[in-house]
Amino acid sequence: EDKATVADRDDAPEIVSCTPAFRISSAARAIEHYVNWLGFTLDFQWRAAEGEPVLMRVSRDNLTLFLNEAGQASGVILRVYVRNLTGMVQEWNESNERSGKSSGTIKIIPEEPYRIPTACVVDPDGNTLALQEVETKQMKTARLELADKMRTCVNKRLKLGLGVPNVELLVEETGGSPGIAAEVVAEFARND
Repeated sequence: EDKATVADRDDAPEIVSCTPAFRISSAARAIEHYVNWLGFTLDFQWRAAEGEPVLMRVSRDNLTLFLNEAGQASGVILRVYVRNLTGMVQEWNESNERSGKSSGTIKIIPEEPYRIPTACVVDPDGNTLALQEVETKQMKTARLELADKMRTCVNKRLKLGLGVPNVELLVEETGGSPGIAAEVVAEFARND
């Protein structure tokens, strides 16, 4: 069967959702971080017997996490796509200020190589939620336009006999991001 036929079947394989499991060292600290600060709901807590490690689930909107005291904390990075990143960061910073905690201010920074605005929140065990805005039509259009601008630049250089520039030079000449420049340079390298 070809891919189109398989995808049209009722029993076609499909990834429906993902629930990451973070290792934690303290259920109390995890609740303070995820529930009290970030506004997640504590769905349940369970332990096999008194004194045993806690397994809990927390959720917010469309994100569900298992938090498990068993084993060593792992320091995982989970990329999460959100709507209104600025509003979410503002909400969490205000919650942090109201609680009187010194968890630090969350900042939105441009993550390289694509310079995508990203806000990272690290829990007490080193697990990171790296939040990025869901790509809108305008963002996609801007990204595609930038790639076209870079291709035009490369084609002009080729006509002048200058060759395909490296990523840094293409970024310098177009003002684009290194990630998109690397993709464009790779396209020309494949076609060469």
